[in-house]
Amino acid sequence: MKYGVLAIQIPEVSSMAIQRAVEETAMNVKWSHRFNKSSEFNYDKMDYYYSICVELSKEINLWETDYYHIMDNHQNIIDWYKSTGMKPYLEKLECEEDRLSFEKEVLERIMKSYRIQLDRRVLFPFKRLFFIVYKSN
Repeated sequence: MKYGVLAIQIPEVSSMAIQRAVEETAMNVKWSHRFNKSSEFNYDKMDYYYSICVELSKEINLWETDYYHIMDNHQNIIDWYKSTGMKPYLEKLECEEDRLSFEKEVLERIMKSYRIQLDRRVLFPFKRLFFIVYKSN
């Protein structure tokens, strides 16, 4: 008997404050002419992925998890996210001065969303979707 397993994890950023801050900044008059009118990311809800997986197998596990990254400050969130969720936006900006200005505006927005903790650090929750599909012959 052959047995196969497909395991996938997908960041689910659509409801995250950092992604909202990036998109709101991108739609600001100063920046909007440089970006698409819609998000640079295309994610779907779990039922979409389930509908694909169920075509492969009836044995499926699905779940979502929030990972809480403990960051030293808000700038660390920007530094981490600019290599992932902010990257498509930053790549469309021609010069370093514009990229730094865009990052600064996003930083100002997230400072309102992520509270400084008693130890002066910041909790950065990051949601991920997981699904595993099992297949046997």
